[in-house]
Amino acid sequence: MLDKRSKFLRRMVLEMVEVGGRGHIGSALSLVEILRVLYDSFLQYHPEKPDWSNRDRFILSKGHGCLALYAILADKGFFERA
Repeated sequence: MLDKRSKFLRRMVLEMVEVGGRGHIGSALSLVEILRVLYDSFLQYHPEKPDWSNRDRFILSKGHGCLALYAILADKGFFERA
């Protein structure tokens, strides 16, 4: 069963698809939990210091899943949710 945060992030993805009028829903939704684990437990970063030299870099090669990345970055405070 999905927890509240996963549901929230998935809802953000769906809202982006609705507002934008396009998007790859399946690709994005399949990445939500993976990105949560990475950003919650493994990656080192500070949203308030995006130029921090010791930060980890994450490169998403599955471009169709970018909406999930946008959702997690907004959730982590890299930018405000519109």
